[in-house]
Amino acid sequence: MAAGGCVSVQVLNEFVSVTRRKQSLDWDAVEAWLDLFRSDLTVVPMTSETQARATAIARRRQINIYDATILAAAEQAGCDVVFTEDLQHGQVIGGLTIRNPFLDA
Repeated sequence: MAAGGCVSVQVLNEFVSVTRRKQSLDWDAVEAWLDLFRSDLTVVPMTSETQARATAIARRRQINIYDATILAAAEQAGCDVVFTEDLQHGQVIGGLTIRNPFLDA
């Protein structure tokens, strides 16, 4: 995060879901983290164009719509790399290289 970058609204939503459900963080803590992300990263909004592109990616690649939405937002933002543990490390989708941050460490 210190180097900057961007994050999609979908990623922020997944962060909220996981930290509330699996980590049992209270809302104040979740919102503090969200404020940090928003201040250090560019947030890529969800638009109807993002959703349409996500649907096309999900259909063509046979991946879930949530992962496809992250990819569509990354394309929209002009990213080259997407860090995720949910897709195949090293795979290239639409010009985006997938990297598992736990394998790069």
